[in-house]
Amino acid sequence: MSSVSAKKSDKDYVLVNIVEAVVREKTRELIKTMDMCCCEVCYLNACAIALNSLKQLYVTTYKGALLSKISTIGVGYQAVLTCEIIKALMIVKASPRH
Repeated sequence: MSSVSAKKSDKDYVLVNIVEAVVREKTRELIKTMDMCCCEVCYLNACAIALNSLKQLYVTTYKGALLSKISTIGVGYQAVLTCEIIKALMIVKASPRH
């Protein structure tokens, strides 16, 4: 019985790039402050640009527990993330792809 429950919980264990999770969340917040198009195309383009300039940080965690892992990103790196997201948003704002 315990091996069945262990297998079920194993399926809930995921590999995630927490930088991507933070970039997606932060981009959603910042795009609203930039007086620019907030459509999904512009949002995803900004995420892609920012993520291509950042180092990835993969972690394993249970589904739904990602927020606790986000705290592993240091304050200094969070500032770098924010700067890269703003740069990406400015690029997209200047030249939207739609």
